[in-house]
Amino acid sequence: MLVRDIMAGDPVTLSPGTTLHEALATLSGRHVTAAPVVDAAGVLVGILSEADVLEGRLEPDPRAQQLHPVTPVVTHVSPTVADLMRTGVVTVHPDDDLVEAIARLVGQRHKSLPVVDLDGHVVGMLSRSDVVRLLARSDAEISSAVADLLAGTVGGDWRVDVRDGVVHLTGSDATFHDAVAAYLLTGTVPGVLGVEESHGELP
Repeated sequence: MLVRDIMAGDPVTLSPGTTLHEALATLSGRHVTAAPVVDAAGVLVGILSEADVLEGRLEPDPRAQQLHPVTPVVTHVSPTVADLMRTGVVTVHPDDDLVEAIARLVGQRHKSLPVVDLDGHVVGMLSRSDVVRLLARSDAEISSAVADLLAGTVGGDWRVDVRDGVVHLTGSDATFHDAVAAYLLTGTVPGVLGVEESHGELP
């Protein structure tokens, strides 16, 4: 399965000159935890997350500091996205293997990653929640999607049984070539965690 199969297209983006107030309104209004920052050509130049904008944005309440005075936090007067964004962003490509993308999400503790094309243009976002929704897809939904995909695509008559995301294919009147095609196609269906095929020996 590829990143393009589950990524969210048409992502929310920010420009470097966007004010902090506007950025906060965008993140909150669009219910996203991070947004890619792009230049005028749509090329990725950074990313801004909730953590980036929250750090040092509020002054300490003096009522809570009566017994333990602290040094006041110095903040920018009118910060922009360029002042707060992180550069050197970890990205993935639409045709990357989803397994490798998930490893980046988990291994580097990112909540979401920008999806960019070969020219660096942002084409989507991949988030942990996207992956969770994929894994939560019901067996009935997966079975229907696999059956629809195989119907008229490969030869043979296929029975599709799904349990806990693992698809078992039973084919009749199918050539070995058809069986290989069915096996490979089934693995591309979002939510499929594994494929078993009884027509013959397959990888």
